[in-house]
Amino acid sequence: MKTIDKQAVLDVLNNLEVMEQNGGGSAYILVENNAANHEKLNAVGVPSEAINKYGDEETFCILALAFSEGYANELEYSKLVLRPDKFAVYDSTYNEFNLHDTYKEALKDYDAAKESIMEESLSGDEHVYILEVKKVACIVEDKDREDDPAEKGFDGWCKWEETDFDK
Repeated sequence: MKTIDKQAVLDVLNNLEVMEQNGGGSAYILVENNAANHEKLNAVGVPSEAINKYGDEETFCILALAFSEGYANELEYSKLVLRPDKFAVYDSTYNEFNLHDTYKEALKDYDAAKESIMEESLSGDEHVYILEVKKVACIVEDKDREDDPAEKGFDGWCKWEETDFDK
């Protein structure tokens, strides 16, 4: 399922009427297990079989559904959200660019970069960004190329290797 489809599911889940919820280590968010809620979720591609795995005849847990089925990976201000797989923090002052696997890691780096800048002399041109990474290209040695690089005056062949995070 594409990210845009997952967002449609999250929009429905986040707008269902919550009957009961609890936070902490035993978190849950229960909604009524009725035909209307099934129809809303079925319309965006969530089958009733999946819905029923996370509840009983009266209620189902949208938190368990969203996390287990891969529609969400965070709960932010009581809303289910899907964060991308990679984030980057860019600090214009030191021209540093760091990749992170989670938003929380990126946020820590972002806060640390801001603190570091505040300890220096400020010009007013300082910026720190958290960016969503969609694609990364790196130069790697091309071991598949058969012609001799020495004939062209090179030590070896290189190629671009791309990783696409926007699945």
